[in-house]
Amino acid sequence: MERSLIGKVALVTGASRGMGKRIAEDLAQHGAKVVVNYANSPGKAEEVVAGIVQRGGEAIAIRADISQVAEVERLFRETLEAYGRVDILVNNAGIMITKPLSPDDRRRLRQAIRY
Repeated sequence: MERSLIGKVALVTGASRGMGKRIAEDLAQHGAKVVVNYANSPGKAEEVVAGIVQRGGEAIAIRADISQVAEVERLFRETLEAYGRVDILVNNAGIMITKPLSPDDRRRLRQAIRY
């Protein structure tokens, strides 16, 4: 496989599982050094890092809740300390709220879908 991202640094938010994990692995497979960001799953993040390293890549895990400005600033600071740059940013992190929609939520959703 072509390693076209050699020398690049990729920061992937929400990279400890799911799509973020796969994105981090693919970036590493193409030669990027990867920062695996996570909020609540240090064990899962370290598994992603270990898998990348095992396949010859380079990666580190950094915990940061990206809904908090100070933590985002720290995430970038620690990334820059480790790798000196950020070339690729994948904003993958998200939250899922599992509760019934209120009537107002339903109204806003219907309006958003119309656009």
